[in-house]
Amino acid sequence: MDEFLNSHPKKFDFCQYISNNETEIISKSLENNKISKSITFRNYDFNKQVKFFANCLVVNNALKILNITGCNFSDNGMHYLAYGLKNNKSITQLDLSYNNITGYGISFFLEEIKMNSVLEILNLGKNKIGVSDCGVKLFVKSFECHKTITSLDLYRNNIGNYGMKYISKLLKINTVLKKLNLESNNIERDKLQFLSESLKYNNTLENLNLGSNDIGHTGIKYLCDALKTNSSLKKLNLRSTMRAGKNSEILCLSESLKINNTLVNLNLSSNMFGCNGAKYLSEALEKNSSLQILNLMDTRISSSGSVYLANSLKSNNSLTKLDLSNNLIFPGGCNRLMSSLSTNSALKKLNLRKNKIDALGIKNLQTIMKKNYTLTNLNLEGNNIGSIGAKYLAEVLLSNSVLEKLNLSSCVNDNDGLCILAEALKINRTLVSFNYRGNYFDNCCAKALADVLMLNTTLTHVNVSFSSINNNGVQFIAEALKYNNTLLDLDLELCDISVTCIQFFEETLKNSSSLTNLNFSDPFIDSQSTKLIDNKLKINRINKKRLQCLQILCLKKIDQLNMADKIKKTIPAIYESCLSKKRTIS
Repeated sequence: MDEFLNSHPKKFDFCQYISNNETEIISKSLENNKISKSITFRNYDFNKQVKFFANCLVVNNALKILNITGCNFSDNGMHYLAYGLKNNKSITQLDLSYNNITGYGISFFLEEIKMNSVLEILNLGKNKIGVSDCGVKLFVKSFECHKTITSLDLYRNNIGNYGMKYISKLLKINTVLKKLNLESNNIERDKLQFLSESLKYNNTLENLNLGSNDIGHTGIKYLCDALKTNSSLKKLNLRSTMRAGKNSEILCLSESLKINNTLVNLNLSSNMFGCNGAKYLSEALEKNSSLQILNLMDTRISSSGSVYLANSLKSNNSLTKLDLSNNLIFPGGCNRLMSSLSTNSALKKLNLRKNKIDALGIKNLQTIMKKNYTLTNLNLEGNNIGSIGAKYLAEVLLSNSVLEKLNLSSCVNDNDGLCILAEALKINRTLVSFNYRGNYFDNCCAKALADVLMLNTTLTHVNVSFSSINNNGVQFIAEALKYNNTLLDLDLELCDISVTCIQFFEETLKNSSSLTNLNFSDPFIDSQSTKLIDNKLKINRINKKRLQCLQILCLKKIDQLNMADKIKKTIPAIYESCLSKKRTIS
């Protein structure tokens, strides 16, 4: 324990039981520690130990993040924590999720730390705040006096209709809170009237999550009334809030979207509004000019619904991310969507995961992508496109100069697919991320990928996890990486490899300075076997940040100065080292 603490890591993570004596040692160490920024206690009873830990919070001025999650933490523990944070000047994020804290415990805590002027993010998800109506009332009343907390997470606290009434009153007067999570809180339709009224007056809340609450048609109607006048809300999560087959809900929402010009991110996933709902949303997209991110995952829009969306995409100039995963749009719907990309000049990310798309669905993609200069991220995971589909995509990679991320996880069930794609990847100079997880992948595929890594100078992330690649195949890849200077991240999780392959990468990393993440994650490969590799990867990560900082300081790129400031705050040693080198260069 002493050796670990003396190493002064930036993050402490205690996920196993520690005794009172060990907690006291940790506390003493942290009192004068100026390097560690984050500490986490999780998955064991922390109620007794917190009184020892609270003392260090009084004097420590370095810690920024404190997590006490899944620790059976109760109201009694909150008394000690309040003592520690009452006058604390550094902790800005506090995570108390998955505990047993009631509204009374949180109320006492908030009253005690009302003079705290630094706490900004408070996560109380999965506690027992709503176990009594009085507890919720006290919690809200105590929260009113806080002027620094901008993010509040109340996920699964059984807030209910009664609690929603008081939270709505809070939003009416609060001028600081920007993010509020009320997901899974048994909030029903009628009480959304109070929230709607509050949102008409509130001009600071930007992010609201109402997911997995049965708010239905009435609740949606109240919310839509607010959206017509609210000028601050940018992100709204309505996941799984509408009843299947009730098109009146999505119609009401679509009408408000035609008027609203501030909402940027809308999540409607897991609402079964089907083809007709897609039609109403398409009409809204033709008029709305602010929405940039739209999540329609698992909404049963089908092939017919995708046709409506495709038509709206031809004229929409604001939507940049669209998630249509798990919607059974089939090849016909995919073709219509792809066709819209030839005229669309805004969409950057398209997720078509698990949509029963085969090779025919992407047959015309090459012709379409020649005219598209914006789509940078395409996800086709879980669609059986086979080697024929891989051939069509290879043609795209040969001619397209925009696509940066391609996800083909669980798409190809033979080795011809990767061999075809490999030939295109040798020439392509724009793709940076290639996900081939869970596909058929033998040693011939490994050799083809190795050849790519020898020649390609843009790929930074490659994922071939959950494949049948064995030690011989890994040896091809490890050998190729000796000559590769761009790959940062390689994922080989749960492949058919043994400890022997570790030696291949130990040799590779003697020469490679670019690789920063290498994932084996195999039950037959323990952490001790990969210790040398982990240490080398850590050195590479540090050097990468050092080089990045030096480039920014030397080139004085205005758009990256914020990153330099961040490095200066989080890793001052690297910043000072680069500053010294800069003076030498000058």
